[in-house]
Amino acid sequence: MSEPSTSPEFTVAVEGAFDEAGVWVITTRVTFRRKVSEKRRAELVGAARLELLEGIAREGLRGRSLGAKEVRVSLDDPGREFWPEGMPGLGTIQ
Repeated sequence: MSEPSTSPEFTVAVEGAFDEAGVWVITTRVTFRRKVSEKRRAELVGAARLELLEGIAREGLRGRSLGAKEVRVSLDDPGREFWPEGMPGLGTIQ
């Protein structure tokens, strides 16, 4: 698992593991604290995205070091609020 977020206003969790087919699956989640206003949340999205991408890169390297040949990234964002257009360069988020 990637290093936890250091922001007091949001948490970024990034975890990688092999699935039964041998695919390295990176699961991610961004959670804003309940007390963070919508305005402040909008201001923090850029920092949270950067931290998210850094975590994905770290887990990708870890997977490669463990022999991964294929990777799938999953963003837990049910309402598509955090990244409504999908992640650039990663295609469709599953």
